[in-house]
Amino acid sequence: MISDVVESASTRFSDATAELRRTAEVIRSELESTRAEIKRGVFELPEETRESTSAMRRAVSEQINALKELSDIVSRSGRMLDVSDNSESPARTQRAPAPQRAAPPPRPAETPRASSQPQTEYRPVEPGFGTATATKRREPAAAQPAPGGWVSDLLRGASRDEASTAPAARQATNNRSPLHVVESLNSLSVDIARAIDHEAAIDLWDRYRRGERNVFTRRLYTLKGQQTFDEIRRKYQNDGDFRAAVERYCVDFEKLLEDVSANDRDNLMAQTYLSSDTGKVYTMLAHAAGRLR
Repeated sequence: MISDVVESASTRFSDATAELRRTAEVIRSELESTRAEIKRGVFELPEETRESTSAMRRAVSEQINALKELSDIVSRSGRMLDVSDNSESPARTQRAPAPQRAAPPPRPAETPRASSQPQTEYRPVEPGFGTATATKRREPAAAQPAPGGWVSDLLRGASRDEASTAPAARQATNNRSPLHVVESLNSLSVDIARAIDHEAAIDLWDRYRRGERNVFTRRLYTLKGQQTFDEIRRKYQNDGDFRAAVERYCVDFEKLLEDVSANDRDNLMAQTYLSSDTGKVYTMLAHAAGRLR
């Protein structure tokens, strides 16, 4: 009886010992695996750091390229203005002598009659006076001051069209209007950017690019910016030259945005473009033109 109890206890002890050995073996195996993982992680960490650094460098390089492309757009627009101004200068040079031809040059020959008629002694001055008068009449149509700010500067082309009555003067004004509009768009990006709430612009563009529609409202603009937006939209609807310039600007920017978005997985480059001053110009013009639905 006692021998059976001892034998049973010995068997249970052997089983427990074997179980402990198996458990210890499992723990040892897991420790070896953990140590190997840690060792591999220590060796692979510098490689991951190098890859991360390389990715950051690529992102910075892409941003620099994006800024260069924006600068190229502005430069191309400036060159277009220079070429157009040079092409217009001969026409203006030919038109300039017109007032002198219109003034009667033979009148100085009448001066011999001045001996018998003293009251006509001042007739030779009349051609110069007529030229000065014609010049003064032409000056308001060619360079009318615009004290109302940059928006009035943009609207100046339309006001010249309404005030002009001669077909030749109206044609010259129409030829200048697109140049004046494009120059204004390129040189006043800072003024337009100040009219837009920066944080609101980032938030609305983020929602728009996620698929939301009709997110661009007047809350995008400052109080003064809302007035600017209204004037731009009004001029876009009523002035064909201004409308063509706005469409050309928007198409160029959208093409540039599409090109950089092709390799922009995290939308970092697109956001950089849209939050820049040039991007804010596009935002206001595209909103006024109804391109952001």
